[in-house]
Amino acid sequence: MPYKEPPTDALDAGHTLARHTVALRLDDIQVEIAPPAGIAAGDRSTGERLGPLSAAVDRGGYQLVTGPNGAGKSALMSVIALERPAASGRLVLLGKEVRLSGKRSDRARLRRHLGLVFQSLYPLPGATVLETVLLPIALNPHAPDAGTQPGQAGERTIAAARELLHWVGLAGRDHDRADSLSGGESRCLALARSLIGRPQMLIADDPTRGLDERGAWRMMGLIEQLHRHGTTIILATNDPSILQASPHPRLELSARRRSLHPRTEFMASPTPSTGSGIGSGHWTGPGSRA
Repeated sequence: MPYKEPPTDALDAGHTLARHTVALRLDDIQVEIAPPAGIAAGDRSTGERLGPLSAAVDRGGYQLVTGPNGAGKSALMSVIALERPAASGRLVLLGKEVRLSGKRSDRARLRRHLGLVFQSLYPLPGATVLETVLLPIALNPHAPDAGTQPGQAGERTIAAARELLHWVGLAGRDHDRADSLSGGESRCLALARSLIGRPQMLIADDPTRGLDERGAWRMMGLIEQLHRHGTTIILATNDPSILQASPHPRLELSARRRSLHPRTEFMASPTPSTGSGIGSGHWTGPGSRA
């Protein structure tokens, strides 16, 4: 049986960033997404943008991001997760301003305080369940409780990984191949992996996509437990049953406004993204519907 609450030892954040009251602030953020209709695939000079968006999420808060397919949820989440830069605007994450032309090392340092759950797990070929959970530690040379050899985890971290697997319902599956798990099990594994670094914020992009009703509610229950534990949650979904039941505030994206802009060149991006973005965002209260 999984734990009813997340394992305290495994999630004791020991947060090293300065304490802050606002975990996330978006000030007139614009995000480039897919090339708009009517633009040839080879024409990378013009793109469509989402925004501008302005929002703030308090430390320990829970923010839903919602909107129809194609509204730009995943593009916005990738900006918040520091996987790509915004086209314009100001992003403050965990008390630190993220500059569009900032150093990759600064973003990498900040990303260590983020837990990421995206729509696919992408396990390493042949990796076991336990190895998959420990992967962020293996890739982080500055991780606490590192092992004696590069890429190794210490005993405390391995114990924490097993606790997390127990909590998400994968106890005893340490040595199974990660790519042999079912869809629901893979999502639970992705959640455990996202927490091994004891993040201050969990960024989850449509974490229930493809799950049956039972699996979806189980995943949302686990994330709700993390929120009660003090983790800031940013979660994108357009699942109507989840939105109807959730008491948390929402940032709704819509396709009511579209704007074309010259493609932005980003020095920080290895491959500059084509312009993008559909529409504007607006706040709605907990009682509203998507």
